[in-house]
Amino acid sequence: MYGRYLKDEVTVVRNSRIFLWLVIILIFLGGTVALLWYYTQNELPPSFERVIGTGYAGKGAGEFAEPAGVAMDASNNVYVLDTRNCRVQRFDPQGKLIDVWGGPGSGEAQMREPLRIKLAPDNTIWLTDSANSRILHFTTQGEYLGEVGSLGRGDGQFAAPVGIAFDSEGYIWVSDAKNNRLQLFTPKGEYVSSLESNGSINFNQPWGLDINANDELIVANTGSDQILKLNADGELLQKWGLKGTGPGEFNKPTDVLVTFDGCILVSDTRNNRIQKFDSQGVYMTEWGTSGSENNSLRNPQQLAEGIGQLFCVADAGNNRIQIIHQRDPIHLYGPKPAPYPTARMRLGENGSMLDELNSTNTKNDNNKTDTPKDASKKDNKAKEAPKDQNKAKPKKTPKVL
Repeated sequence: MYGRYLKDEVTVVRNSRIFLWLVIILIFLGGTVALLWYYTQNELPPSFERVIGTGYAGKGAGEFAEPAGVAMDASNNVYVLDTRNCRVQRFDPQGKLIDVWGGPGSGEAQMREPLRIKLAPDNTIWLTDSANSRILHFTTQGEYLGEVGSLGRGDGQFAAPVGIAFDSEGYIWVSDAKNNRLQLFTPKGEYVSSLESNGSINFNQPWGLDINANDELIVANTGSDQILKLNADGELLQKWGLKGTGPGEFNKPTDVLVTFDGCILVSDTRNNRIQKFDSQGVYMTEWGTSGSENNSLRNPQQLAEGIGQLFCVADAGNNRIQIIHQRDPIHLYGPKPAPYPTARMRLGENGSMLDELNSTNTKNDNNKTDTPKDASKKDNKAKEAPKDQNKAKPKKTPKVL
C-alpha cells in the first residue's frame, strides 16, 4: 500500500515538472514570436554613432556655443552653425575639423545669431543670419558669395529669418519668423513673392521649413505648436499638433526635416525629443529624453540627413552635434526596401531668437502680430528678367495671402 502511494507521488511530481517545463517553453516561444513581430513590423530606435563637440561651451576650434544649425553634404561632411560664436565650422565624416569661417558682426561674411544652414542644389551654402535680418551665401569652402535682405517688413526684407529650404528648381523659401510670413526668392536671391496669414493659416513665428518631393512646404509653426503643410500657392493642405507632451503634441517645435523616404522629422525643442511622422502627418515614433547622455537632448534645433541613413541633430543646449543612424525594421521576407539615394541636397527686432525661445517669459503662444503689407502679385512666369530690370520675374506666382 505504501509503495503504491509512493509511486503515485513520484508520478505527480514528474507530471508537475513536465507541466512547468511546458509553461516555460511556451513563454519562451511566445516571447520570441512577439520580438520577431516587433522587429519586423516596427521601426527600431536609432543607434547612436558619435558626437561632434566637447559638450561644453567654448570658443576654440571644434568647440561650440549653442550650435543651432547643421547640414550634411553628399560626402557626409558636416557643417555646423556655431550660433553664439557666430561662425561656421566644417568637419569631415569622422568628425575631424576641416575649416572655420565667419565671425561676429554685420559686415561681409560676419554673423549675428545664425540659426539655420542648408546646401542648395548647386552645392553652395545658404544660412539665415537671424539677428542681422538677412541670409548669407557661401561656397562649401567658406568663400563669401553675397547676401539678401535687411531689417524691415517690405518685399525681400526680414525680421529674424530662421528656416530656409529649396524647391525642385532651386528657388529659395525663407521663414520670416517675426514678420509671420514665408518669402520666395529665385536661386540668385531675387525676391519673388510672399505667403502670409489668411482665414485658414495663421503664421505664428514660423521657424523650421522644408519642402517635399511634390514642392509642398512643411512648416514648423513654432508659436502655435503645430506643423503645417502648404502648397506653393499658400493653400493649407494639412496641419497637426497642439501643445503637450504626448505623441503628436509639441512644445515649441523649431525644425522640420523631410527625409529621403518622404517621412517628416520634427525637432520638438522644449520636449527635448525628435518625433517622426509619415508623409501624411501620422505619428510613427519618437526618440530622445532630456539630458546630456548619448541619445539625450537639450534644446534640439536643426536636423539634417546624410547618406546611408545618417542623421545629425543640433543638440544646442548640450553644445554638441549628435550623429545617429536610423534603423529600419528587419525584413525576414518579401522585397527589401528601395535603397536610399546616393545624393540629394537639401538641405527691427534684433533680440536673440534663442533667448526668446528659451525664456520662461515668452509672449503668449496665441499672440498675433500685425500682418505685413501685401506684396504685389506677379503674372509673368519667366525666370529671367530682361536685361534692363533688376529683379528676375517669378517662375510661378504664389498667392499673396
